[in-house]
Amino acid sequence: MCDTQHQFSKKYEQKWRTNARRRAYERMEKQHVTCGLDANEITFIADQDHFFMASIGENGYPYIQHRGGPPGFVKVLDPKTLAFVDFTGNKQYISGSILLRWKQKSET
Repeated sequence: MCDTQHQFSKKYEQKWRTNARRRAYERMEKQHVTCGLDANEITFIADQDHFFMASIGENGYPYIQHRGGPPGFVKVLDPKTLAFVDFTGNKQYISGSILLRWKQKSET
């Protein structure tokens, strides 16, 4: 089960508890939530021959790129980690360079 308590600050917790929206959210909290992919999602991913990868560039705009290959080119390494074969495309390497910049920023 994922921890959902972090989604609200203490300041707003009381406001939400007296609000109808908070009651609706409490119903959602009682539903089964997993932190990662479940068996059905893993099976679904294994059968795919393409997906879309989204990232945010340094300019703050989203960049969405199609990735394709034979079924099974995307692997689920664990419930929170995907790996895929990156076939040579237009040789712009935009998605890869964005991901590297985000990784470098997160490590500093």
